Amino acid sequence: MSTTRGSSASPVAGRAGRLDFLDGVRGIAAVAVVLEHAFEAWVPGYSRVSLAYLSVGRVGVVAFFLVSGYVIGLTLSKQAIPVFVVRRFWRLFPVYWLVLAFAIVVDLPTNPLVDPGVPVFLLNLTMLQGVVALPSILGSAWTLGPELLYYAQTSVSKYLGKLELSVYLGYFWLALYGALSLIGAAIGKELPATTPLMLFFASFGHSIYLRDTKGSRVWIGYLLSAAVVVPLCSIALISSQDEPMEGYGIIGFNLSAAVGFVLFAIFYFRRGARVAPSVLWLGGISYALYLIHLPLIEVLRRVVTFAPWGIPLSVGICVVVAWGVHRVVEVPLIRTGRSLSTKRRPPDNASAL
Repeated sequence: MSTTRGSSASPVAGRAGRLDFLDGVRGIAAVAVVLEHAFEAWVPGYSRVSLAYLSVGRVGVVAFFLVSGYVIGLTLSKQAIPVFVVRRFWRLFPVYWLVLAFAIVVDLPTNPLVDPGVPVFLLNLTMLQGVVALPSILGSAWTLGPELLYYAQTSVSKYLGKLELSVYLGYFWLALYGALSLIGAAIGKELPATTPLMLFFASFGHSIYLRDTKGSRVWIGYLLSAAVVVPLCSIALISSQDEPMEGYGIIGFNLSAAVGFVLFAIFYFRRGARVAPSVLWLGGISYALYLIHLPLIEVLRRVVTFAPWGIPLSVGICVVVAWGVHRVVEVPLIRTGRSLSTKRRPPDNASAL
């Protein structure tokens, strides 16, 4: 297991008690997503090439889900379900709603992909729009719905006294992904297969946590499935369609997922090593950065048209604003969740897992 961070200094508030390798993955993954969207905004044709060969944004998303599976396995092994629910709510929803409001103001009037109907608005408030394949007003937030489903899966498993066995539900999600892929291939239509695939990756992350704590070997089956079943299903789905799903090519879809796993693996196998403070800092603000970057890029795209300026400027501004949101909004809300979920304030701080 990796060491936890103690009193060593970091610019991000409340670093003590976190697993550094997880924040390392988060930091790199968040920057990868920001870079993907920055290049899409200022480099014509980039998205087509990216989806055909390697999407660094999807690399970051896959890595995020692997981290989530590991973290939730760790967290629910130590927390009661009511504590987990309260802390996760205060950790995720208020900041999300704040950024969603900002996105509505700056992006919705010019975004033809979002139908501003009441059902879309209401479902976006729940974070579940990505699960049912409705438009996400805050573009990157489509991943939050599958993550909430994973929270529900593991919470119900813990309630039934079978938290460790919940890892096997990943094979159900893999089977559902395969079924949706093959049916989509048969009818020539894209079906919402992304959610079960991301839940499979989260379960993969959980299996790695069980490897560390219980000596479980279930991760081997996940590794083989990720290497064989996922590519075969994606090939069947993508190759059968005139319009490949989300614009992905066979190489781009599978290589992006594989590199996401490699990113996680690099930090995991070096989890006893020191992670650069700058990467840890980015990991600490990664949630705010993931949420806020798209509406900020949309604003900057309207005023900065020169790519050599727009890309680095947007990345820098997104990081600075995310740090401000983290310090001013996110950290106090995390502390609120902790204080509401315990009679006595625990010794670890707001940014603990």
